[in-house]
Amino acid sequence: RQLYQWHLWQKEEKFNVGLSLILERKCYKAFTSTEHTSSAFQRDVVYVLRSVGIKPKEEVLTQRGYSLDALV
Repeated sequence: RQLYQWHLWQKEEKFNVGLSLILERKCYKAFTSTEHTSSAFQRDVVYVLRSVGIKPKEEVLTQRGYSLDALV
């Protein structure tokens, strides 16, 4: 997981260092295969958002592999 995060940082900062395509794919798969569980705080935030009429999407996976607890 940390290797993939390092790789994303390299790409974001436009450094000329990174992973091979094969290793990037393996790291992405490991990074995104983790099971996500919501915390009490996350559930509270979603509850409050809904109580004021906002309907967030929960546990959204971004294209880069990050998991967002709630997306509004």
